[in-house]
Amino acid sequence: MKSGPGCSYDAGSVKDEGYLRLFVGVYPPAWVAEKLLNAAASIEAPKGRVTALEMVHVTLLFMGQGPARGA
Repeated sequence: MKSGPGCSYDAGSVKDEGYLRLFVGVYPPAWVAEKLLNAAASIEAPKGRVTALEMVHVTLLFMGQGPARGA
């Protein structure tokens, strides 16, 4: 993860059941992430998993999904 003024960003991947989701994302400061989580909690939507504060990010570019090596 790299840092810039007021936020951090990452070109990374998330492993999910043998697949990698490749993306470029921006991680906002904690106070912004907390406001985003609070706003999301107030929206009527199907229940899903709760994201940990330190994992809140905004995806700027989704590059695709593919099998993880060795999967």
